[in-house]
Amino acid sequence: MKSAKGPDTFVFGAVGLISAIGLAYEIVLLRVFSFSQWHHFASLAVALALLGFGAAGTVLTLLGKRVKKWGDSLFLTGLLIGAIGIVVAYWVSISVSIRPLFAVWDSGELFKLLFVDFFSFIPFLGLAISIGQVFVRWPNATTRLYAAHLIGSGAGSLVAALMIANLYLEVATIWLPVIILLTGSAYAWGRRAHAIFRWGSLASVIVLLLWMQNGVPQLPLSDFKRLSYLLDLPDAETLERQPGLRDEIRVIRSENIRIASGLSTQWMESIPAQDALTIGSDLAIPLPRKGKSTEYRQATLAALPFLLRPEGLVAWLGVSDWLPVDKDRKIEWVVENPQIRDIMISRGIPDNWMMIQTGSRRFLDTIEKKFSIIVYGRSANEGNAASEDYLLTREGLNAGLACLDRNGILAIPIPLSNPPRRAPKLLSMAVSVLNEGTVGKPSAQIAMLRSLHTGLLLISPSRFSHTMLNTIRDFTDQWSFDLVALTGLKETEANRHHQWSQPILYRSAQAILAGEGRIPAEALWYSLEPASDWRPYFWRTMRWRELPDLLQELGRPGLVWLDWSLLAMAVKLVVAGLLAAMLILLPLGKLPKSKRPLTRFRIWLYFAMLGLGYLLVEMAAFQRSIHYVGHPVMAATLVFALFLIGSGLGSMHAPTEGTKTCAARIFAPILVFGVFSFASLELGSKSLLALPDVWRYASIGFVFLPLAWSMGRAMPWGLRQLDIVRPAIPWAWGINGFASVLAAPLATLLAVHASQLAPWLFGELCYVAAGLIALSWMRS
Repeated sequence: MKSAKGPDTFVFGAVGLISAIGLAYEIVLLRVFSFSQWHHFASLAVALALLGFGAAGTVLTLLGKRVKKWGDSLFLTGLLIGAIGIVVAYWVSISVSIRPLFAVWDSGELFKLLFVDFFSFIPFLGLAISIGQVFVRWPNATTRLYAAHLIGSGAGSLVAALMIANLYLEVATIWLPVIILLTGSAYAWGRRAHAIFRWGSLASVIVLLLWMQNGVPQLPLSDFKRLSYLLDLPDAETLERQPGLRDEIRVIRSENIRIASGLSTQWMESIPAQDALTIGSDLAIPLPRKGKSTEYRQATLAALPFLLRPEGLVAWLGVSDWLPVDKDRKIEWVVENPQIRDIMISRGIPDNWMMIQTGSRRFLDTIEKKFSIIVYGRSANEGNAASEDYLLTREGLNAGLACLDRNGILAIPIPLSNPPRRAPKLLSMAVSVLNEGTVGKPSAQIAMLRSLHTGLLLISPSRFSHTMLNTIRDFTDQWSFDLVALTGLKETEANRHHQWSQPILYRSAQAILAGEGRIPAEALWYSLEPASDWRPYFWRTMRWRELPDLLQELGRPGLVWLDWSLLAMAVKLVVAGLLAAMLILLPLGKLPKSKRPLTRFRIWLYFAMLGLGYLLVEMAAFQRSIHYVGHPVMAATLVFALFLIGSGLGSMHAPTEGTKTCAARIFAPILVFGVFSFASLELGSKSLLALPDVWRYASIGFVFLPLAWSMGRAMPWGLRQLDIVRPAIPWAWGINGFASVLAAPLATLLAVHASQLAPWLFGELCYVAAGLIALSWMRS
């Protein structure tokens, strides 16, 4: 074994590679849990797993001087734990059947869920031990080692994107331990350490490659998944399967597939068998077979806009189980995913339909045409309460209305529930938008109708004509749909066909349109606050203070109507906080006695503020970038890689001297570049959206790279100041990791309930606090 005088090329290379694999596994695991389990629990599972990075700091602190004594042996052991842990975690995930929804009230299902999550924790713990111990062994090389760690993590974000885009999830997962073992083997050869590991790792790689050659078992699916239901059909056949960065795509054929969202109960003829295009595991889109009739679409809610405006250009935004009705109309269909676009084209769409690959909101903000009909087709898909949707905001509705001709129709399908969650909120948002720009009454420009499970909101820049009003009434009478909002509508005309116990939607609509009156109590269980571009969370409906009344009134069935994404975030914050506190306190007995200026409290506060501040600012940048990039996965890949690589470059240039001037040079640029980056995005939003993709991404990089560079210098500088209390280095590293785990759910909750500006401001305040602590160190 080589001397531990200083890290050599093999150490820096191994740290970078292992950091890349750790982040890649985090991203792949997030996709695995979301695909196979319940997407609301996916982030909770990954948060528990990421505690492994913080727990590694605790383990290294408890090991004390043995970290240096064991040296490369500890490094290789960590790699071995990581590689074996990934394989075991995957084997457990395919062996244990989970029904995540039942975990809310079934302790057995909760135990199985936690059992699977525990095995996902082990690989992170092993990899983090390997990475963290280098800072203990070579504290004089902290800045370069931390740079290798961050740059490797940034590269891991790009590697994960490439793997997910080109490999099935099960194959991508098993490739990760192969890379770990090859890295460990190369390290052992280069450092002339542990011949057993050199050859044993190569033998393990051969075994894993043979396993992949014979076919890795596919991920199991919860039986609540739409894909699971389709694959369970007796004659189901997978015609096509494609991995994808945005989602995995499949085309499934069965004679039992018949999807017709918003279809009238009065349609008496059969619906031809279809194929289904599945996006991920939750969304299924009907694909008509060539030569098969689609006449049934004339009896769906989607047909009404085409009856109201029989001529003119149509824009159809996004994909869902709602499909365009009129084959003879000129339709511009905006589809963001190129894989879906190609499949639709291969199915032979009409020649007068044009598929456009771009984001829906970007299309509205940059197009100069006027349309007779704009359909927010993707709104038919129920969204995630914690996910950004820049189409269903006040600004998004304004953008749609601005692209309509004088008598155009903006059509928005929306899933319904009883008690009502989203329909009153959408109505309220539409009224607030129309009140800003109309001289008449919004009630004359709005119509809404519904089937049992689906509603359709129609908005026009001008009053509906008498002809249009009669067409709407005739259509609902012919196909037995229920009116919710229409000029002159009486309560006796509502809730006639798909009857609820009370006409809640009608009464809610009347109160909202009139701007006065009492909204039914059932509708007030959920938020009516309009979404905006700074709070683009239309699908968030839950009001925390109403939870006790809601659950008391509805009992266990009411659990279905909660915003589980936000509840999972809150649970993650509490659970991670408790575990972090326990693991931070555990090694205190191994630390030197607290002495000024580097007291235990100040060390804890400094590194906790850095962990919170970094992730809060990074998450705020990610949330804002979705508006400009279009898709969350693409935005995450760009922003996380940019921040980590930029921070790594900053770490390489971090000063080490402990002076007040140096501390000021560390923290002042973070505040300056933070203001510059967010102000630049907001002031240049229209110009940025108009740029081609490559230039738009480059502009985002130009805006955030200086901020990332400045943020990357604070952590290695702080670790360097601990040189006089070296046993505290792994403890501080672990504190930073724990704080990072807490920051992710905190950033989402702040953005959803306050504004996307909130996590950025909170993150900047964390850096202010860390800067003040650093100055207090220097004064002492």
